[in-house]
Amino acid sequence: MHASIIVRTKDQAHNVVAVLSALEAQTVRPEIILVDSGSTDETVALARPWIDELVEMPAAEYRPGRALNLGAAAASAEIHGALSAHCRPTDEGWLERSLALYDDARVAGTNGTNRLADGSTSRTCSSRAPSISQT
Repeated sequence: MHASIIVRTKDQAHNVVAVLSALEAQTVRPEIILVDSGSTDETVALARPWIDELVEMPAAEYRPGRALNLGAAAASAEIHGALSAHCRPTDEGWLERSLALYDDARVAGTNGTNRLADGSTSRTCSSRAPSISQT
């Protein structure tokens, strides 16, 4: 099973290589789609060597759902995942574990644990949680 991971960015030069290298290190290498919403820093230039597809959208048109929809339209895999550039997979098996759950026909989506910078978990920062959903 193959997955496309959609990474949303804007002015994330300080984070983008970390998230993209973590995706590259997965035991199952995903297609990486970067959706950038008008970065004025080096985000896009730093990301180019790591990504399979770049989707650019004007900052004035940014809405989280719109960015994900644009990324999904550019994605080629059956399963789509979403990360913001400040997020990281927890380890190299993050995607493989998620994809394995789709062997059960009752599974329509999976999600990760919300972890804060100090390593603690939070139920209130859902925008920081990596999630995988079937399209």
